Amino acid sequence: TKNIVTVFIIILALDVAQVVYFYVTFSKSRFPIRMRLFSRKMIKPILAFSIPMAVFVFTSALSRDIDKYVISFFTDTETLAIYTYAAKVLPFDMLTASFLTVLVPIITRQVRGEKFEDAQTTLRSYLRIGYLVTWILVTGAIVNAKEMMLFFYDEKYLPGLGVFILYLFVDMIKFANASLVLSAKGRTKTLMTCSLIALGANLVLNIAAFHLFGIIGPAITTLVVTFGLMVTLVTISAREIHTTIWRLFNWKEVGLIVLELCAVGAGSYGLKLLLYRWISSFVLVLILTYGFFLAVMLLLNYKRIFRCLKEINALK
Repeated sequence: TKNIVTVFIIILALDVAQVVYFYVTFSKSRFPIRMRLFSRKMIKPILAFSIPMAVFVFTSALSRDIDKYVISFFTDTETLAIYTYAAKVLPFDMLTASFLTVLVPIITRQVRGEKFEDAQTTLRSYLRIGYLVTWILVTGAIVNAKEMMLFFYDEKYLPGLGVFILYLFVDMIKFANASLVLSAKGRTKTLMTCSLIALGANLVLNIAAFHLFGIIGPAITTLVVTFGLMVTLVTISAREIHTTIWRLFNWKEVGLIVLELCAVGAGSYGLKLLLYRWISSFVLVLILTYGFFLAVMLLLNYKRIFRCLKEINALK
């Protein structure tokens, strides 16, 4: 129809269909929604949980975009457009986000039931599938960053290539939702406090980094603050389930994956340079180079990935 109203109508229709689907599904699972059983006693605990969680979600989104506000304040519209497109979040976390939906009720039951060893296993499996899949996808994108920018946008956005690469590293850091355990524990105020501190740090450091490094400064700040926030939340989450951040990861495997990423990434980059001698199409080079990288990395790690998927599917 070439009308934006059509898009919103379709989105609304899909949302309504989703609500109806969940209503029917809950009823079949012996959990029907009965409005007549509404209880005023539940209002206070629900708001005590959900208001800090809403602040956390809001401030997290604002913190993710605060660098764009800084760029818009200190630069012109053209620079803002380049930065905004380069800093777009790409959907590398599709798989982990899907598992998150499944694991939220599982880890909530485990944490509430004080089954901390089970919760440790669940969180460890979730983090593992996160870095196994996300790091592979993102590293391949870093190797082909220029080609991906040309494919997604246009040559005029290439001045933002450095920002694009830094945001790919941000995607690599955010391979898992670190709020999983804290929200299950009901510690949404802790999430809210951490996100507010991160937002303040982001604002101050973004301004300082822009004056020091120019347009790439706010992207550097976003990377540093995101890393600090993720480490903090994972550390607190580990403490809540009676473990440590060091025991949540198989560091030997992590080191091996990093070495594989560096080696295969270097080989893929060399292949890309070689392909440009015979092929002029950047799209074809992107497909071949990215495909080569993914094929080699999956060949090296498919057993780990499928083993981890089986572990997650076995969780109840």
